[in-house]
Amino acid sequence: MTDPVQNPPTQFNYRPDIDGLRAIAVLAVMAFHLGFAPLEGGFLGVDIFFVISGYLITSIIAPKMMKGTFSFKTFYLRRIRRLIPPALVTIAVTFMAAAFILDPSDMVAMAKSAIAATFSVSNILFFTETGYWDARSELKPLLHTWSLGVEEQFYLFWPLLVLALWKLMPRRNLGWAFAVVTLIGVFVSEWMLRANPSAAFYLLPARVFEFAIGACFALIGTSVFWKKISTKTIRSILGWASLIVLLATIWFYKGYTPFPGLNGLLPCLATAGLLLSGAGKSALPGLNFLLSNRLAVWTGRLSYSLYLVHWPVVSLMRYEVGLELGKRHQLFAAALIFVLTLMLYYGVERRVSARTGQASNQTGSQKTPKYGRFAIGTGISAVALSAVFAHAALNSGWTWRVHDLSFTPEQVRQEKARRFSTFVNTCTTFNFPDGPNCRRDAKINVLVIGNSHEPDGFNFFEAGYGRDPDIQFIRFEQTNRCKFGKEKGRIIAQGTRKFCQERVDKLADAAVVNKIQVIVYSANRPFEANKYFTLALLNQMKKLNPDLKLISMGGYINNQTPCFRIINETGNTASCMTSETISYTPLDDKDGTLFQAFMDSTDYYLDKGDLLCGEDIPASCESQASNRKPYTYDEHHLSLEFAQYAGRKFADENPNLLRELAGLSPR
Repeated sequence: MTDPVQNPPTQFNYRPDIDGLRAIAVLAVMAFHLGFAPLEGGFLGVDIFFVISGYLITSIIAPKMMKGTFSFKTFYLRRIRRLIPPALVTIAVTFMAAAFILDPSDMVAMAKSAIAATFSVSNILFFTETGYWDARSELKPLLHTWSLGVEEQFYLFWPLLVLALWKLMPRRNLGWAFAVVTLIGVFVSEWMLRANPSAAFYLLPARVFEFAIGACFALIGTSVFWKKISTKTIRSILGWASLIVLLATIWFYKGYTPFPGLNGLLPCLATAGLLLSGAGKSALPGLNFLLSNRLAVWTGRLSYSLYLVHWPVVSLMRYEVGLELGKRHQLFAAALIFVLTLMLYYGVERRVSARTGQASNQTGSQKTPKYGRFAIGTGISAVALSAVFAHAALNSGWTWRVHDLSFTPEQVRQEKARRFSTFVNTCTTFNFPDGPNCRRDAKINVLVIGNSHEPDGFNFFEAGYGRDPDIQFIRFEQTNRCKFGKEKGRIIAQGTRKFCQERVDKLADAAVVNKIQVIVYSANRPFEANKYFTLALLNQMKKLNPDLKLISMGGYINNQTPCFRIINETGNTASCMTSETISYTPLDDKDGTLFQAFMDSTDYYLDKGDLLCGEDIPASCESQASNRKPYTYDEHHLSLEFAQYAGRKFADENPNLLRELAGLSPR
């Protein structure tokens, strides 16, 4: 890159087209979160914001560093004043609203996320919570603050990096340095995406390249080279092409598109192209109207408040009415979001934290004392609010809010943990067949394998057949912890988890597999397309041992919201079996993409609907064990008592199933 700056300004002049671009970003995100199906790529609005931030922050601080007028103290204090007050108000109001709506267990999670969001680390918290045991993301009222955490963490290190690069190399090489940072960032993002998609989504290292792209284009926009070639025609072509590409990605990207990684390059470069196309004095016909008209600019100015407000409204509404919002609910949510946005913007953001660093004529040093006092007050407020949040988290989500509570958060936690209590000192694929927890005298070795429902299958069969001294149960330890693939015709475990490959290798050893007589496959929604590699692993084992028998367990009831929450609201387990709450039933097994493929390899299909439902309707299905414990506490994992109850019931009807499959005589 050429010399990045010619007579760099000490202030970045306000550009209305950037507010217009902000409007596109925030409206895309809001449409996506409200559930407008054609805009599944609306999540890219967050990435548009990241590119804008990289562009603006670099445009503001780089010239000041070149002039020797940059102040870290002023920069950070201005960021506090600009970002923190609206966020604190949003967190506090959302917390108060949640106190009237959320179940105590969810209130505990809400309080923890409120603390994390207050101190800009909610992205790290949400990353640690990802997995099967986490609450659905749609029902986390502060989930959207992950992006604020990423952005504020970026603000902490980026000025330091820019200064270091500026000091270490001549000015003309600064643009190239940012280009190298971008390339490294893309590599890191793609690597993280392959190794751990949740980490890539939530954590800053995978997002650095998005900010860095904005920084690169900020320097290009002030370079001598750009000033020579940036005619109105060139900028118009660049701007229109960038806008078309950006809107196309929002339209065509889907929720399942792997992101960010390499897929993040196209929308980020399109955003940067739009920013660069507006770097000049003369207006662009057409494009200028789209991005700089009064409505677009006004919406862009509201964008921060709108982003803060929209998700808590959507999330809490889903908590009340269900995950799928109808048109009536979408319209009501949009109207409420609009009203609350105006209140936050005009009551807080515009009053105490209007944009700084873009149009101010005052120097940082003149503002520092006032900003310093404001930052201290903000810090005290954050600590005080966090104390309230912590009190709710440490006191079971304030159970006093709910009368006649069936299950406290601690009870739910304990009951969920009890699903694994039967696993203590049992044989696993790691130590089979010669490990200390394995019995060499067992005549029937039964491997239980599956996703997070593997414990349900283990509890089911151990309760029904565990008293037979000839039978030993072996657990795989859950396929959902591993990412499978195929290489040279063999199943492999992808990613960085060594123990996954060790287990897969064990089950690819004919000497080991030939010691197993029966496999029990137990998974949620067992025959859907994402179970392809599990089926391939099962088929690989059956090929190694043609006498191996496969029992495929069907699925059971799935709820849209945790059953314990429904019970707390209604007082009975049957409420978990109503059509309004259910998202999957045993009848849906046969609609699974891989149902027939599984049946081709299955020796016995265990239909839980036939076992536990009187008719082909959810209301006829059993919802509790004989001791009145509910069939599940979350959305679908069977409670220990219910799995054992169902297993004993099945064994009473089929007392010699495992012995018959293994070729042994009945007891």
